[in-house]
Amino acid sequence: MATPVINDTGIRGFLKWFRTEQPGLYAKVAKVVNAKVPGAFSDYHLGGWRVAGLGQTDALTALSVDPSLVSLPNVDVADAANAGNVSSSLTDTISNIVKGISTLYLTKKQADIQQQVVNTQLQRAAAGLPPLPQSLQNLGVPQVSVGLSSETGIGLAIGGGLLLLAFGFFGGRGRRGRR
Repeated sequence: MATPVINDTGIRGFLKWFRTEQPGLYAKVAKVVNAKVPGAFSDYHLGGWRVAGLGQTDALTALSVDPSLVSLPNVDVADAANAGNVSSSLTDTISNIVKGISTLYLTKKQADIQQQVVNTQLQRAAAGLPPLPQSLQNLGVPQVSVGLSSETGIGLAIGGGLLLLAFGFFGGRGRRGRR
C-alpha cells in the first residue's frame, strides 16, 4: 500500500502522516496532543488550537461562548499544528503519547515497529522536514480501528432493544406463572 507524499513539515507534517497511516489511533492521539502539547500549536491564531478537532458546539462550549452567537470552522488538529522545525522536547512528548496509546491497541512487536517509524518521522519533524512516505502496513503494523463503527453501534442498539423486548415478554410470563 502506497503512502501519499506529505509536503507539510514539522508537527503538522507528522500528524498528517500519522492520520493517513493510523486514522483510528490518530483520533485518540490528536486529542491528547492538542490538550497536552500547546507548544505544537503556537503558530495557530487566536488560541484556536484549543478547539481543533472538536465539533463546533463542543469548541464553543470549551471557549465558554454561546454556540448560537458564533460560528467556528472545524479545524483538524493536524491542520492547526505548527509547520517547520520544532524542539526535540515537543517531539519527545508526542512520541510518548503515541507510544502510550498505541500499546493499548497493538501487540508489543507491532507497537515497537510503529514506534521506530514514528520516532524517525518525529526526528524529521524536529528538523523541519516533511515525513517520509513510509507505510506502516507494509511493515506489518495493521491500521487500528478504535471504537464502534456506526454499523456496529446500530447493530448493538437493535440487539439490545430486542433483548429488552424478549426479557419483558418472557420475564412478565414468568411472574404471572408464580402467582
